[in-house]
Amino acid sequence: MRNLCLRPWVWFSYFRVGRSLNFKNFASAEERVEKGLIAYDGAASAGWANVDKSLRRNPFVRRLTSPL
Repeated sequence: MRNLCLRPWVWFSYFRVGRSLNFKNFASAEERVEKGLIAYDGAASAGWANVDKSLRRNPFVRRLTSPL
């Protein structure tokens, strides 16, 4: 189970089909930052309007009821 949890496949709705972030060790802060930057670059490439639409359709993303 530990191996399964430390090696997740992370997929965002704005990624193209078949694209995911595959971790070798999720406990590694360096790898999480590296994959986070890849996800950010992918979001920028997809277009922020597309990312916004994807997040609004996702039932697991919390909706803000008032501005921060």
